[in-house]
Amino acid sequence: MTILRTYTIVDTAYHATCQTKTDVRWAHTTEVGIYGKISCKTWVTVDVKCESYYARLNKSVISDSAHPAAQKKKTSCHELGHTVGVRHYSAGSSPDGSTDSCMRSGPAAGEAWNTRYGDHQVKKHINPYFG
Repeated sequence: MTILRTYTIVDTAYHATCQTKTDVRWAHTTEVGIYGKISCKTWVTVDVKCESYYARLNKSVISDSAHPAAQKKKTSCHELGHTVGVRHYSAGSSPDGSTDSCMRSGPAAGEAWNTRYGDHQVKKHINPYFG
């Protein structure tokens, strides 16, 4: 959340416990073969958008990865990105050519583990969604 708040116009509130206005609730999943996933908890039919999400991380798959600490940070950033309207992209397919986003699939061998959002994601998706 700190990364999201630092690089975007999203204003966040932190709660010690999940409350009725909590936008993202984090939990574990044991679904085979995935690092993480999100699902909508509450749909708003008027705006046709999700009001609150469940974000789940697969602790065992992340722990078995080559770089567990980096994978956990990247996957958390990635799943949180989905909750603010950002989609996947693969290396070389970002509209602005950026490779510095946690929304990118990967990383490829020798490349950095990205734990922030690229300029395209911030300017074209996240900020307009909240602006």
